[in-house]
Amino acid sequence: MTQDIEHLDNGDFKVVPLNEGKTIIWSKNQCGYCVRAKNLLEKHGIEFEERNMSFGDWTMEQLHEVAPGVRTMPQIFMDGKHIGGFDDLDAYMFLKFEEEYEDD
Repeated sequence: MTQDIEHLDNGDFKVVPLNEGKTIIWSKNQCGYCVRAKNLLEKHGIEFEERNMSFGDWTMEQLHEVAPGVRTMPQIFMDGKHIGGFDDLDAYMFLKFEEEYEDD
């Protein structure tokens, strides 16, 4: 099962199971692929939680708790699993919404 991070009141965090219906995008500022991933999700009406590591609320350490070894942004989690980066999301969305892509 894919995992998620939950902030605690004391500033620490704990690892918890990822909610099946939740979409999360780990991002950073000035990241073109992050913008493209968010735009793709919005195009399909998918609500998501953005965890922007440039603001200090989220860290690479926390990301590595749920996706060990990743180095690039964005990192997308949806449908209860780690999708990967923008290219992985684009392929996943193509398969999920294939008919819509064919109409474009």
